[in-house]
Formats: sequence, C-alpha cells, structure tokens
Amino acid sequence: MMINSKLHILMGHKKIKSIRQLAEETSITRLSLTKLYNGESKGIEFNTLNTLCKYFDCDICDILEYEKD
Repeated sequence: MMINSKLHILMGHKKIKSIRQLAEETSITRLSLTKLYNGESKGIEFNTLNTLCKYFDCDICDILEYEKD
C-alpha cells in the first residue's frame, strides 16, 4: 500500500513552473512542498492540505491517491 502525491499534475494544470513559485503563492515551505512533490514526505499537516485544496480549488483526493499493492 502506498500514498502517492499528484502535486505535479495540479501544478501542471495551473501552469505553476516551480516549487519556489508555489511556495511563494501559498506560504508553504519549499522543503515541505519539495518532499510532497517528490513523494518523500513522511506526513502532511492538515493545514498544508487545506491550503493546497484552497489554492488549487480541489479535494484532497486530487492531491493524494491511495494505491493498493
């Protein structure tokens, strides 16, 4: 079982060219966004999810997906 980030897809749809740009526009740290983007995050705060959902006007399932073995 694995949880995968779809942040790269959302960034592409909104034409966000860099993690830096997303960090500046959301006030989420570059480190947190980079880890999420690369699938290296060990966890994500609800506040971060809330901010991303508002920014991209999406649901949590548009940011993260659960993949069964």
